[in-house]
Amino acid sequence: ERALRLGGTITGEHGIGMGKLGYMDAEHGAAWEVIG
Repeated sequence: ERALRLGGTITGEHGIGMGKLGYMDAEHGAAWEVIG
């Protein structure tokens, strides 16, 4: 949440794990419906 508030991204070098899937909508908005 802090990374998104500061304009960052939820991913790092290791990609998206199950723990970060809940943040995909917050980061990508409506685009997540297309890519998810």
